[in-house]
Amino acid sequence: MVVPMKSRLARFLFFIRIQWPLLLAGFLVLLAFYITFQFVEEAPPKEITLASGPKGGGYDYFAAQYAEAMAKEGVRVKILETKGSLENLQLLQDPESGVDVAFTQGGVGWMSGAYTYSPEESSIRSIAKIYEEPLWIFTLNKAGFAALRDLKGKRIAVGPKGSGANALGVDLLKWSGVTAENALFIELSQDDALKALIDGKADVAFFVGGTGSPFLRRCASNPALQLHSFDDADAYLRRFPYLSAVRLPRSVLDLGLNIPPSDVILLAPAATLATRKNLHDALAYLFLDTAKKLHGGHSILSNAGAFPSAGNLEFPLHHEAARYFKSGPPLLQRFLPYHIAAFIDRTKILILPLLTLLLPLIKIAYPTYRWSIRRKIWKWYKSVGAIESEYHRGQSKREDLMRRIQDLEKSVSEVQVPFAYASELYTLRHHIVMIRKMVVAEE
Repeated sequence: MVVPMKSRLARFLFFIRIQWPLLLAGFLVLLAFYITFQFVEEAPPKEITLASGPKGGGYDYFAAQYAEAMAKEGVRVKILETKGSLENLQLLQDPESGVDVAFTQGGVGWMSGAYTYSPEESSIRSIAKIYEEPLWIFTLNKAGFAALRDLKGKRIAVGPKGSGANALGVDLLKWSGVTAENALFIELSQDDALKALIDGKADVAFFVGGTGSPFLRRCASNPALQLHSFDDADAYLRRFPYLSAVRLPRSVLDLGLNIPPSDVILLAPAATLATRKNLHDALAYLFLDTAKKLHGGHSILSNAGAFPSAGNLEFPLHHEAARYFKSGPPLLQRFLPYHIAAFIDRTKILILPLLTLLLPLIKIAYPTYRWSIRRKIWKWYKSVGAIESEYHRGQSKREDLMRRIQDLEKSVSEVQVPFAYASELYTLRHHIVMIRKMVVAEE
């Protein structure tokens, strides 16, 4: 049934007249909420830029996984392909680059110019160490070497400039007495370096990446290549605190093909998620939660639960990451979706002023509401009392009293109240009927 416009308007006006105390209380609450909301931290952005690395590399592989996982939480991740860790750190330092988070390799901060004396002076912060990414050094089979110092006079593919492999490899070689003055450093991409090694245009090739890298597994499976084992790893660990020594047991990469054919010791910096100091807290937590899902399981180089980790980081922890590793995930984030938890966490500043306003409003709103409804009924009792008083005193003619009673009955019949207060309205009408009977009885 279509309700006439006039009737709808009348109902709306009636609702306003009846509910005005509650509507006023609601308006005051919303006003207080709006004013206080001006002091609330900004909402986390729904789009961020993640600097990865060369296409097809380990960082590129994981960047796609982060983008997919975070898209489910309503955050769009734009992946920026770069040359590697050095460029990523430089982008994080540039406020105009638009990069929010980046994959970096442990130990390249100083080489990137991120700081001069101490990492604390940098605007870069760590979110977490997410996995070990060893240095893989390949030579042609039977052309191996005992230590890096033996590479003087060799043609060494150290990785493209700006990459973590280049930064780490050149640094280790320098401390081993091998420099551009007594060896030939060739800066090539992964694929080009591998081709140069197989074609005999390079003697050694340096790569950095995790054991899950398809490229590195392909290199390790190539019978024409030999993987170098750092038998002097302890000496490097003393010199380079950001490195750790990891052991690849025999056949661990491929049991069927016996790869590697013997135990291999590799030096491994840690892949790290780095960010700007001002990254939104909710996003820092979201990256940590995603890192736990992607890297928290068992792998060839680590046990379940080893990552994400806050140990042995080059840059100071982002303050939200520090809280996460100290106390665990925030309570809200454990049980609520990301955006709901982030909103509640941001608006918790509103709770105290809202409670201060709501408590007295709750106390007065309902009594005021009851009074406003009953007042619509009670105001007519003054007229009822006046008619009854004049009747008993004989101050008015019966015809005048009847006319006034009829007018009163008509006015009261138009009174509308909620169902809960109908009994009081009917009591008023009953009293009017009693007065009418008294006046009529005089005939």
